This record gives sequence, structure tokens and C-alpha cells, in this order.
Amino acid sequence: TVLVLKVLKNIYKKGIASSIVNAVQSTPMGRAVLQKTLDAEVRKAVEEQFPKVKTSVPRFGKIPEKSTSHDTIEKWLKQMKIDQNDTHVHDEKLFSLVYDAGEDHSDFTTNISKMFIKTNSLNPMAFKSLRNMENEVVHMAIKMLHGDDMCAGTFSSGGTESLLLMVKTYRDRARVLFPDIQEPEMIMPITGHPGMVKGCHYFGVKLVYIPIDETTKRVQLDEVRKAINKNTILIAGSAPQYPHGVIDDIEGLGKIALEHDLPLHVDSCIGGFVLPFIELLGHEVRPFDFRVPGVTSISADIHKYGYSDKGASVILYKSAEIRKFQYHVTTNWPGGFYLSPTLMGTRCGSPVASAWASLVALGVEGFKALTKKILDTRSYLVKEIPAIDGLELMVKPDSTLISFRTTSASGLNTHAVADVMEDQFGWHIDRQRLPDCLHMTLMPRHFACKERFVANLKESVAIVAKDPSKYAGSRSAAMYGTVAKIPSNTTIMDDFLLTFMDC
Repeated sequence: TVLVLKVLKNIYKKGIASSIVNAVQSTPMGRAVLQKTLDAEVRKAVEEQFPKVKTSVPRFGKIPEKSTSHDTIEKWLKQMKIDQNDTHVHDEKLFSLVYDAGEDHSDFTTNISKMFIKTNSLNPMAFKSLRNMENEVVHMAIKMLHGDDMCAGTFSSGGTESLLLMVKTYRDRARVLFPDIQEPEMIMPITGHPGMVKGCHYFGVKLVYIPIDETTKRVQLDEVRKAINKNTILIAGSAPQYPHGVIDDIEGLGKIALEHDLPLHVDSCIGGFVLPFIELLGHEVRPFDFRVPGVTSISADIHKYGYSDKGASVILYKSAEIRKFQYHVTTNWPGGFYLSPTLMGTRCGSPVASAWASLVALGVEGFKALTKKILDTRSYLVKEIPAIDGLELMVKPDSTLISFRTTSASGLNTHAVADVMEDQFGWHIDRQRLPDCLHMTLMPRHFACKERFVANLKESVAIVAKDPSKYAGSRSAAMYGTVAKIPSNTTIMDDFLLTFMDC
């Protein structure tokens, strides 16, 4: 994100990011000029963000002519991680990307993965153990989310694939059941995960965004009702949504879905394997699973709070009748019959084995113990963060995600606080926008460092408060400020990202 903003800031300084952009893009010469500027800024930003480092590890632009010993390669890779300053996966100051239940459990699941690293789930007849484990993982997830014996599901490579499969399933279902719908539409809160946006883009479904309530951060039900029309094939909600950590009103969405005979998907990729244990610990959890009338599918990631190796997720349906629309079958291929339940054909067996092992090893007892640590951390931070003069929570969280910001009365730049926390104290906090705020994904490892985090956060706010103008011009603070000035009716941000992916 910082890299994106750095480029946009430079482009804006050059006078390109304004209403002029639309005019420039309307001509071939203008598009060429803009693309040239984008290319130059992207190269410059990449060089700044990923500088060449002095290293003993050779670089390869082609397959080497001679073989290299295994010991040498292992030595090179270890050195590469050091030279590139990779974040340690168990770093307590990291608040995203890595979900772990401790080094012992991580080592255990990794060893299990190694046992099945060469297996392939493409043909279950060759590796029957994988089929057995996959079925059991799916059924454990169904029972955890209070599904009945009619429920069915599949194992996928992660949340994004689960969401892609979900969109594809309901699109194909609509094609069969409602052939008159030529331009299918899906309704989703603006806080819904981009994986669903990608699914709509891939499978030709128009996405209809619904605003959230500014106070509760939950989807506005009245706006959902207004958005439904003859082309609507699906409604989606989140449990929880990622930006603010609250659960949408799934019961309300379920009632609307039933009233209009529409499917309702609950994206619980980040909450599916922790919300049930929050409830088992005696805390109130807003209804979100198969107990809610109207819910027809749920996605949940095992490689998040299921603490397995990546990538492991499940997409669950209220019935096998719905799931069949997810499958792809080719029967006229000279190579034989081809059946694919998910997007991928070849699937490594390691994630399946790791997921099965993690769920069985921890059991309900283990999950409750880990979840209690997270909840104790959450309770402490929810109390202490707003107690710091100049900070406030975006909303009281329903799950294990916390977002906060500087108050308008303080006049402090939210992202400047994150810059100081990272530069001076080493804490990696995610920056968010619309509106500007900071995001934390809590893990068991944060229980031991919560007091230190709050102390450093308090000090960071004080540092920024001493010289607000100085820190408002620092790294991400200045960049986010620049982006806020870029008109939303231009495609400059999209163009940059497309250019960046080509680097």
C-alpha cells in the first residue's frame, strides 16, 4: 500500500492527478503520456521499496547450466531471507498475514505437510487418505457452524478461491433455474472482501455495493431491499467484515433473502474458526451461521484461526443440490473423464493434511484456550486504546479484529501514528482508508506484549502531538493525504496497480 501511495503522490505533484486525467486519457497520445509517467514512477518506487542489497547469493535470469548442491541452495535461501530483512513469521509485533498457535503447533503442522507434499488430490483413487481427510475436514466445519446432515461443502486453497467458487456456483444456479436473467447481479456491503469483487469480475456478475451504517459499521438493510431487482441472484454479508471487525446483520439479511427467495452467502473466512469458540466461552456472538434462516452458504478459512498451514479453506452449502453447480465436468476429452470440484485441477495434499491435523490436534479444548488469550488481549486493548488522549475506536469489535484512529479533536494524523509505531518501536499495524484508520488482527502471541504495545502507542501519539506538521509529512501519512485529493472519477489508481503488476 505504501508503494502505491508513493507513486500516486509523485504523479499528483506533477499535476496529472486531477480532472485533467480524464481529458488526457481520452486521446491516444494522452494515454501514452500518462502510461509513460506511470512506468517511470513505478520503476522509481520499486527501486526505493525493494533496493538492491549486497549479498553472496547469486542471481539467476535463466536456468543455470550446471547443477547446484542441495546444501548450497539451502544456505543461499537462508542468507536471502537475512539479506532481504524478511519479517519473522512468529514476530509478536506483526498484526496481519501470519496466523499461528505458537511455534510448537506450527512445527507440528509443517511436519504433517511434509508427509503429503508430493501427493495430489486431482485423483482421489490414487491417494484415498486425502479424500478421507478432506471429507472429515468439511464435515467438522459443517458441525462447528451448526449445519445439518443435508449440508455439503468442498476444500479450497483459501478464502479467495472459496469466494470465487461461491459466485460461480450461484451464477450457474441462476442460469439453470432462471434462464431469463441475462445480466445477473450480486448485492454486497461496501466492506465485503475483494475476493467477492474478483469473483463477480471473473464470472460476469454485476456487483451492487450497499453502504454501511456510519455508527455500527454494519450493512444498511433498507438499502439492500432497495437494491433487489429482477436480475438479483445473490446477497452476501460478512461475519465479520475485515475493515472494522463487526458482524453484519445476518439475521436481517436472512429475512430479506427469504422474502425474495434469494440465496444468502456469509463470508466468514476470517471469523469461521474463531467466532464459534468465542460463543462457547460464554460471550454473546451475533447469529451468523447455518442456524440463521435464509443462510445458504458459508466460507471459512482454516489457515487463519484454524491454525493450519496455508492454503486451506472450506466453502459450505446448505445442500448438495446447491454444491453441484460448483463442479465442472468434461466428458468428451480423449484423455478420459475430467471432474474438477474447485478451480484448480492438481491440488497438493499438504494443506488438506495440515488442516485435518490442526483441527484434530487442538480440538475444542485447544481452540477455546487460544481464543481466550485473544479475547483477554482484545478486552485490554478495547479499554486502553481509547483511554489514550487523541485516540478512539472505530467501533466496538465483535470478533478478533480492532480498528482505531486519531480523534478529529486531536488534529493528529492517524497514519503518522502508525509510522512512528513502526519506525521507532517496530510494530507493524495495517493502514486503512475511507476513512483513515489503523487495523489489528489479534493472535494468541499478542497476549504477552499487549501492555508494551499500549505503552508504545501512547508514546507514539505524544511524539506526533509534539510536532503534528512534521509527522503529517512522513511516509504513509503524507501519501494517504495525497490520495485523498485524487478525484475518484479517474482510473489513475487502477492504472498504477496494473502497471505495478507488470514490474
